Amino acid sequence: MKKTSLLPPFLSLGFRPFFLLAAIYSIFSLTYFILLLSGKTDFLPSYFDPISWHQHEMIFGFILPVIVGFLFTAVKNWTGKDTPKNFILLAIVAWWIAGRFAVFYSENLPHWLVIFIDSSFAILAAIGIAPALISSKNKKNFLFLAILFLFAALNLAAHFSAINFFESEKNFMLIALDVTMLTLAIIGGRVIPFFTERALMIEPIKRIKLLEIFSLASIALLIIFELLTENHLLIGGILAIAALANGARFFLWQRKKIWKNPLLWILHLGYFWLICGLTSKAAILLFDLDQFHSPANHAITTGAVSTLILGMMARVSLGHTGRKLEVRFPMVAAFFFVTFATIIRVFFVAILPDDYFQTLLTIAATFWILAFVIFVIIYAPILMKKRADEIT
Repeated sequence: MKKTSLLPPFLSLGFRPFFLLAAIYSIFSLTYFILLLSGKTDFLPSYFDPISWHQHEMIFGFILPVIVGFLFTAVKNWTGKDTPKNFILLAIVAWWIAGRFAVFYSENLPHWLVIFIDSSFAILAAIGIAPALISSKNKKNFLFLAILFLFAALNLAAHFSAINFFESEKNFMLIALDVTMLTLAIIGGRVIPFFTERALMIEPIKRIKLLEIFSLASIALLIIFELLTENHLLIGGILAIAALANGARFFLWQRKKIWKNPLLWILHLGYFWLICGLTSKAAILLFDLDQFHSPANHAITTGAVSTLILGMMARVSLGHTGRKLEVRFPMVAAFFFVTFATIIRVFFVAILPDDYFQTLLTIAATFWILAFVIFVIIYAPILMKKRADEIT
């Protein structure tokens, strides 16, 4: 007789709690940030200032747990070995939640405790997937262990910088964003062509091995040189190479029919925003266009990262709960809303006078929040229930 778990389906696999709870938290954190900026509240008992808190929580509070949820799910598929579930998964999720409270109230808590709780989450995630990867000798994916430890190190550095433990002009959260780009480029390069082939029932999309390696290596080099140097021309050149390599890679994935399938075009659009972000950041450094740093960074955060995360969560959640790989109008609207948010945040904020900044920021944030509210409403029941093929 098959053993019945005492815990709900919600804790059966990592994508379920992390996708849902990270989406809910992103709605709260962005809403709260807009309230802080607009002066509707000034309550932030954190040793991070409002801008830094927003950057930190979007990367380590929202993006990182989504990546962890994906890895807990994907590693089980890649290796055939279990990743954290049930009580162990519950404990890791609870640790991440504790980190969110700790960072928010960090000014009123022992700093060492805040730093330990928050920075160790990525290490716990690495420990969660390491046994499956090592026991199956899945050396190809050991890279993800290194990435998780790098996230932990950068989070630690961001905390130390915030409490003035050391002096540094580097923004470690922006370097963590580079690590996010590398992670999404690796995952995107695997799943976007695969999902495209499966959905369109076409022959395998051509891969050029040297191009695949070069497109990822260029982003890895970007991380290394941003840690080691302040040379704008060198970093700008690497960004330009990364943009060209990833643009060529992206071009090979294109098929006309993707635009008829929302679960495909949202992923392709997300990767396109990644190339736009790399290109614009390269231009800023090479041609000394400092005033456009924020729009360029948001082409990556609001554009590439948010779009890819929303599309990936939508597709993975359906596939791993045994449901049809299709979305209806509300979720398609969510895809458009995150796109509208990106266009407003990247282009309109850059070209319109400063007098419109707060209004445009609020409008962009509203579209972004609506996109993730729709995801939560539609996917909460899916993520909390049994697989469709287990329901009798």
